[in-house]
Amino acid sequence: MIFAQAAHGSAPALVERGEQELRRAAPVHDRDGLIRSLDLFRQSTQLNPQFARAYLGKAEAQLWLDDPRAAQQSIAFARQFRAPETPVDLLEAQILVLTGDSAGAQTVYRRVLNREPYNRDAQVGFAILRAVEGNLADRFMRELDSLVRRFPEDPRLLAALVEFNLLRDNETTARRHLAAALTYHGDIPFIQMTAARWAIGSGDYARGEMHAANAVRLAPTLEEGWLTLAQTALLQNKLEEARGHYEQLILLDRRNHRAWYSRGYVALRLGDTSGALESWDEALRIRGDYELARLARERYVLTLPVESSMRAEAALRYTRAGQQLEDQLLDIQAERTYRQGLQLNPFDTVLRKRLADLYLRQQLVARFVQELQIIEDLGGGNREIEELLESYVPTLRNTPAYRWDRDQFTAPRERTTVLIQHSQTIETLEPGVSAIIAEVLQGTLNSSQNIEARVIEEASSDRGELIARGRRESADFTIHLVVDLRETGVAITVEMIDPQTGNIRAAETQRRSGLESIIRAIRDSANGIEVHVIPRGVALERRLNNVLVSLGTVDGLEEGMEVEFLDRISRSVIGSGTVRELDDLIAEVAYNVSRPDRLTEGSLVVPARPTDETATAMVAPRRTVVRGPLAHTSLPTVLIQLFQLR
Repeated sequence: MIFAQAAHGSAPALVERGEQELRRAAPVHDRDGLIRSLDLFRQSTQLNPQFARAYLGKAEAQLWLDDPRAAQQSIAFARQFRAPETPVDLLEAQILVLTGDSAGAQTVYRRVLNREPYNRDAQVGFAILRAVEGNLADRFMRELDSLVRRFPEDPRLLAALVEFNLLRDNETTARRHLAAALTYHGDIPFIQMTAARWAIGSGDYARGEMHAANAVRLAPTLEEGWLTLAQTALLQNKLEEARGHYEQLILLDRRNHRAWYSRGYVALRLGDTSGALESWDEALRIRGDYELARLARERYVLTLPVESSMRAEAALRYTRAGQQLEDQLLDIQAERTYRQGLQLNPFDTVLRKRLADLYLRQQLVARFVQELQIIEDLGGGNREIEELLESYVPTLRNTPAYRWDRDQFTAPRERTTVLIQHSQTIETLEPGVSAIIAEVLQGTLNSSQNIEARVIEEASSDRGELIARGRRESADFTIHLVVDLRETGVAITVEMIDPQTGNIRAAETQRRSGLESIIRAIRDSANGIEVHVIPRGVALERRLNNVLVSLGTVDGLEEGMEVEFLDRISRSVIGSGTVRELDDLIAEVAYNVSRPDRLTEGSLVVPARPTDETATAMVAPRRTVVRGPLAHTSLPTVLIQLFQLR
């Protein structure tokens, strides 16, 4: 084996060739060239297992092949075999940033600066990390400005000043640094992409297209470049041109799942439904856990007749997902998952039986019986179903619904109307993402008894118009949904706005990564919205001081709890009552008669007002929720991009 490899050259010669290939391939994102360079370094370490320079090259190649963990192992070998300290430290600091360890990277940069106080790479890297850690405070920005006077052509420093000044809304300063970056480093794809993002954010799509085209000319395999080119084409409504860009990216890499999804999106907009389905199916064949393609496919399948086999097939996934949530004792999430499956296939009796069993475990007997009766009506009945109905139907004869002769499932209630308006960040390069997520959020919210959610296609960039739309639609709340989707995870920001006052009732950002990150973020966003929605029932009937109301166990009521009755027009409190008995969706309330007695059928009813402490919590203006792997790092995406600069 070693003899065969030696025929290709000595270990130093192999490393020399690997370094040449690495210097050529890295700046232009040539993945094949990076793989060739990595193979040359590996051959060298096989010939000489203690060749530190080979391990250093191997680490850099692994870094640019998006495998920073493997790069860390190679760095450890390079240190073990006494590679020069400074190159090893600088590469390790870069790896640490990309793996989310900003503090560790700063420690390494300090070590370099203790040895070499004027090392440019260490000074720039350290200053950028300090600026991010200090939330871009003035004193840290002054440090960067002083560095750029000493190193006016450093590409990472210039790119950082562009991005950081944009975050601080210093557009004039950002424009000046961008001009310098393009002057000195217009041949670096990252700089061209920075300029493209700037132009798109400014609404100059033609200029953004030009810079993205420059980037792919410099780096023909640059995924971000092709996706941004297609993005600018779509923003200019050039659908065929966008499809061409996605197909070019597929030619470069047929396993690019993002390109296949995007191609499917454009195909659907062009009326080519078969092309859309083929593209999404291909994306899922390449990567079975690719949520975006699956959700896009399901959104289309929902438009098909309910008898479609495609709907039945799509619903199966929700049965399995609901079972997993039940196993984790997440009953509320499981219920929503089953109901989403039933939206796809309302005839799925297996799914309905699992939902029925879930209701029984929650002691929602009426809902349990209702699902069993639907199963029988659909022809899915059997001896077990019959026996269960025989056992549980009689228990409903001593409930408020039976005694008052009311169908609790059709009883009227006042639903809070929310209008979802959606947008996505410039950095979300796949098209149509926010529309898909808005529709899934709408379906999730509509599974609540208390919310009626509607969707407008896209949020206006004019905040005043965004709020005015809510007024025109007579919505109780306008939901502004902003989606930021990257390969590393998703962030969904939801602002809940009162359209009458323009005030923000609540705002949350859900960040998720890993499997089912989109669905988990949507689910938790829906939970955050529901917290701020007070259930509103109706007084259905009154018998002396007993009142039947359309609020029940699912609304969190318990026997002995207080409710308030409101005038339907003025919404002022006209009386109160105490819950006597409960059904799933209705309750019998003992009315505390007040004078004058203005309670009539049709009056509104709500749970008693919360304490001052709870009320304050309900209108908390803003909070950010971060769970999962992304919770371990506060590094913004822009920082990762800066340290991916090749």
